[in-house]
Amino acid sequence: MPFLIPSRKASHHPIDLRIEGHADKAAVESGQFDNSWELSTARAVSVLRYLVQQKLLGIERLSAVGYGDERPVTEDSND
Repeated sequence: MPFLIPSRKASHHPIDLRIEGHADKAAVESGQFDNSWELSTARAVSVLRYLVQQKLLGIERLSAVGYGDERPVTEDSND
């Protein structure tokens, strides 16, 4: 799961960061999620939790959003 981790030096510059979760139109096969919207939201929230738990960014500057299959990262449904 690639994402950018800001350096500790950048932490004193206030930024707002929206973490976006994406999925494709393929069926959610794991059974853990009912649909791609729930999957994409869980992806975004897991990155948010990591950043907060590692004390890389404060939660007051973060938000997470899931787009489901409405905004796939690629056009290939296998990604």
